[in-house]
Amino acid sequence: MTQKQFEELVRKGIITHTGLTEKLSDPEFDIDKYITQIGILGSIKEDLKIDTPAEVLDVILAGGNAKIDADITIAEGTSLKFSTDTQLDLNGKSITGTVANIDKTNHDGDIVRISGTKSSIKNGSLIDNHVWDGKSTPAAVIFVENGAEVELDNVQVSGVYPLWVKGDGSTVTIKSGEFKSTVSQTLYVQGQSKIIIEGGTFEAPDYNGKNYCLNVKDGQFLKGKNAVDYIEVRGGTFKGFNPAVNAENPVSSFVAEGYESVEVTPGVFVVQAIIK
Repeated sequence: MTQKQFEELVRKGIITHTGLTEKLSDPEFDIDKYITQIGILGSIKEDLKIDTPAEVLDVILAGGNAKIDADITIAEGTSLKFSTDTQLDLNGKSITGTVANIDKTNHDGDIVRISGTKSSIKNGSLIDNHVWDGKSTPAAVIFVENGAEVELDNVQVSGVYPLWVKGDGSTVTIKSGEFKSTVSQTLYVQGQSKIIIEGGTFEAPDYNGKNYCLNVKDGQFLKGKNAVDYIEVRGGTFKGFNPAVNAENPVSSFVAEGYESVEVTPGVFVVQAIIK
């Protein structure tokens, strides 16, 4: 966080601290040292009050990198927006929120929204507490759009829609982690974009007798395109879902060429390279 960003939050009253306003007017005041001392990058110490943790994190993200060292809860419908190339290190902590319901004209309210940037998230949890009412469409935990390039590594993501990729030209690579839908679709692609799975654990409950753990928008398959062109699986463990036999129409495999889906225990499938 730069001095300008920190001062902006202080002036807005988002960050308050005894004597801080006076200190900022002192030309000898070392604000960088002060930030380090109070652990401003996500920490909530006894002598520091952060009224809106999500806005603090938004400002940090605007700088391109963030590492948090405390669990953060954000207000319902609040989105952490990656407006520039960003590397977010959750550092073993969690960001918890409740996504908003959306409609065709409004897709705000995701917990994390990544648009048109080259970004990554690693080492922690993103949790959505939204309780689905059975008819509305909630936003996603992670929403990706506008040609973004995203890497997810060692992240635990849970909610109605853990990952939703919309529009054309985006690529999301999942290195590892745990992704669990509370309703039906764990990873969802809407548009000519792609998710690549190299590892991780994936799970979703059945919906109307079928499992849509990996899902592509209905009617999206263009001439010559298959499921693997939207979600390509090169590794990972799938509970209650076989990525080689998906629920889409037409029925086609998500498993990459040269790999296979093996049922290691009843209902649990592991994708691995074919050994010749």
